[in-house]
Amino acid sequence: MKKLTLFIVFLLVTIGFLPAKAVSQSPFFDSVRPEAAVVVRKHSMGADLVDITVSAKGDWGTVLRDDILALGMALGSEPRGIQISGGESLYKASFAINGLINDSEPRLNLVPLTKALAFGKMPIRSFSVFFEGVIPSSSIPARWFAPKDAWMLEGIGLKSPRGIDYRIKVNTNNPDDITLPGSVQSRNAKETPQAEKKLDFLLIGAILIASVSVGLLVYSALIRSRSRR
Repeated sequence: MKKLTLFIVFLLVTIGFLPAKAVSQSPFFDSVRPEAAVVVRKHSMGADLVDITVSAKGDWGTVLRDDILALGMALGSEPRGIQISGGESLYKASFAINGLINDSEPRLNLVPLTKALAFGKMPIRSFSVFFEGVIPSSSIPARWFAPKDAWMLEGIGLKSPRGIDYRIKVNTNNPDDITLPGSVQSRNAKETPQAEKKLDFLLIGAILIASVSVGLLVYSALIRSRSRR
């Protein structure tokens, strides 16, 4: 019975990354309407540079700072250079930290990031995460649906811009439910070029700190998803 359980867990995470063109064919990925967009990229000096953009009303300046500090505590890395801008219904936080993109497992540290965003003062329960420059491999999770759908994630491997784009949704109220199998394996992804997306330059112009092109791409998707509500 134990072997059967391990085999089922293995199957859940070894189906492989979806190619970009299959997004509309993935009921889960396409159904997630992100409340926030996260972009993570590795700096040449080793730090992980992070941008978090939220489009919602509220005092997100304080909330995002608290979320970032909580992430730092979970990773054992003090966030550096925190900058938060925006107001009313549009906020952006930028900072540097270590431990989100690693050379050893977990290659992509999705669990502490999810906990920091989903269990703060103003929980963010659905969001996108783009890991710029990361190539899908056997040590990176492609998808995970936790028992009772406590939390779910699914990623696609992109060739242009190169990276892995995740959609994450949290349904549980218990942070202890946010876990991944100990040794997550997934098939190497067959990457395909991402479909072109139109950028909403009026909305992007409202962001006070200029984003890199990948950040703008993910952010425009966030705005469109919210407009469908």
